Amino acid sequence: TAVINTSPWATSRMIAAAVMGAETMQEAGFSLSVVTVALLTHYTLGVLFGMALVAVSAPLRLDVAPRTALPAGAVFGAALYVISFYGMVHWLPWLAGIRGTPAIAAHLIFGMSTAVLYLKLARRGGTMYALQRTR
Repeated sequence: TAVINTSPWATSRMIAAAVMGAETMQEAGFSLSVVTVALLTHYTLGVLFGMALVAVSAPLRLDVAPRTALPAGAVFGAALYVISFYGMVHWLPWLAGIRGTPAIAAHLIFGMSTAVLYLKLARRGGTMYALQRTR
């Protein structure tokens, strides 16, 4: 943060502002409530988006091997990036300020790691996988 001359809490404030309002970004310092809301928001969205990936990839059988799960996860991550940083900016304009390679990379990694994690859990007989395969 010293290198890029921003507050270490800027990203937390941007995420929390989606729930708490844009005025959340007016200050730069640490706030327990802002960090708590940011973490809850971020992890809740991560779980929901992970479930969405599974809901799309399982019926299409993109979850049967790493050679299909990884590209499916990457495409999902890229789509999530586009939706978040180009679609959602109409309602959350401050997201435009963090577009770029680090955000793209993070979304690709999220999609691919979620797909591989689901693949590993499904091989163990995970609940959603087992339910879908028995229908």
